[in-house]
Amino acid sequence: MTRELGRASGAAARLECRREWFARFFAALGDTLAPRIRELEGGVYIPLAGEITRRSGEPELWILETLEPSGEPADPLTLPFLPEQTVDPPDSSRLPAADLETVLTKYVFAAAEPPRWVLLFNTGQVLLLDRNKWAQKRMLRFDLAAILNSPAESERKATAALLHHDSVTPAEGACLLDTLGESSHKHAFSVSQDLKYSAREAVELLGNEVVWYLR
Repeated sequence: MTRELGRASGAAARLECRREWFARFFAALGDTLAPRIRELEGGVYIPLAGEITRRSGEPELWILETLEPSGEPADPLTLPFLPEQTVDPPDSSRLPAADLETVLTKYVFAAAEPPRWVLLFNTGQVLLLDRNKWAQKRMLRFDLAAILNSPAESERKATAALLHHDSVTPAEGACLLDTLGESSHKHAFSVSQDLKYSAREAVELLGNEVVWYLR
């Protein structure tokens, strides 16, 4: 993909070139790229690269993309939407004039019907964002170059498992990420309890030793 991007001229051509690769990437994860425009409150346009909805029609997951202004790596959250992403309708003046971190806070997760999940990507990174954890800026960040070039197959398997459609937005039951988060919380609580009792036991032992020496 990097070689083809280097030959593409202009943002529109680079977006189109890159989408061919990411279409296959997301298809392997069970998702589909279908670029379109979503109008939010106040007439603001959000260019979606893809969307998954609930049975009721409400959004469950949005796929958003950004494009680095140069070939240098950049955090997707620091980049804005580009006019070339508004193919239909071609009114780029209604794009939010802000970076994606601000767009997510002010427009996407604050919408009347916000998605629970957002997959945000650019050439080098994929971010999985949960609306319930966005206030703490907690997210999963995947460095594509490091993962794809790693000799460890386990990294690619873990990435596929965490980003797969059935793990994030399953048709039935709780999603894998919620299950993992709940298990992690229980484990952390258990560790905290063990530490508390161990600390109390240590204090009691030290206290008994002090009393023994005083006597």
